[in-house]
Amino acid sequence: MTGRSCMRAMVLEAPGQPLRAKELPIPIPGSGQIQLQVHACGVCRTDLHIIDGELQEPKPPLILGHQIIGTVTTLGQGADHFRVGERVLRSVANLTRRDGEEFMSIAPQVPVQTNVELFPLADANEALTKVRHGAVRGAAVLMIA
Repeated sequence: MTGRSCMRAMVLEAPGQPLRAKELPIPIPGSGQIQLQVHACGVCRTDLHIIDGELQEPKPPLILGHQIIGTVTTLGQGADHFRVGERVLRSVANLTRRDGEEFMSIAPQVPVQTNVELFPLADANEALTKVRHGAVRGAAVLMIA
């Protein structure tokens, strides 16, 4: 990210604690990795399992959320299958570009209605509370402005 050395993030410092807003150093991508400027990030039940201490051996501090929309800002060595400036959708469930391309090619044929509730990044705890109580119909998405 040109000209910036810090990023904003909502951080889980320990299970059972609310997320806290922090300014953190922007990590440099390693071999085969890319760096993204995140525009939006989904939060889901998996994040609540981590917050609630239901997953074994969490490694806090953690930045939760694993469905990300962003723009590629830096390529690590060997990450030549992406381009700087390219917008991408990444998820730990979509491990390859081919997975995403195959999904996007059939998506128009699948009768799925998407519902999204948007939250500012600073309201991450509210979004997770609503997910916990089933008050979000569809996806809770944190908007990073």
